[in-house]
Amino acid sequence: MSNKEIFSIEIKGIDEMIARLDRIPDEALDVLEKTLVENAHHLINESKKQCPVDTGRLRGTATVGKTKRRSRDVTVEAGYGTDYAIYVHENTDAKHSIESTAAVARRIAKAEAAADKRYQKRVQKALAEGRRPPERKPYKPTAKMTERRAKHGQKAKFLEDPLKENANYYQRRNEAALRDYFANLDDQGGGPSGS
Repeated sequence: MSNKEIFSIEIKGIDEMIARLDRIPDEALDVLEKTLVENAHHLINESKKQCPVDTGRLRGTATVGKTKRRSRDVTVEAGYGTDYAIYVHENTDAKHSIESTAAVARRIAKAEAAADKRYQKRVQKALAEGRRPPERKPYKPTAKMTERRAKHGQKAKFLEDPLKENANYYQRRNEAALRDYFANLDDQGGGPSGS
């Protein structure tokens, strides 16, 4: 035997690993595409709550379009399909109806009745268990409960505002979906940090 030690390293599956790494961008885009579509549907549902309603035609045209891929980019469009949607959306000077004080009073009465019903259930439960009934506290509506609001969906920026309000939520969902995807790759030993 000579003074030189001879050894060799054999790496198996290198071709499979390279093929897997080549597929990662497309698979990651698939994951992102699915999340973007879910986010777009959420946006449309939130937007419909703010969309002005006269005949209902505008709200009825709310759609989520098909996804589009260009190179390593995925987009999905969400919006409204009437020819006048942009004018309604951008007209911040429009005087949309505001609910009456009677509507506010009805909302408060309904909330108070619900609170009373919950209290009655707690009393019945306490008596059934042989305990003293809880003390009744007077119902006190919140400031938000007492404000006069625009009638359901009567505002401009009915698509832009929900997007701004939910932008961080959508970003976190996108990041979580990709993080989960790459974590699963790592668990399978085929991810960027796997071997």
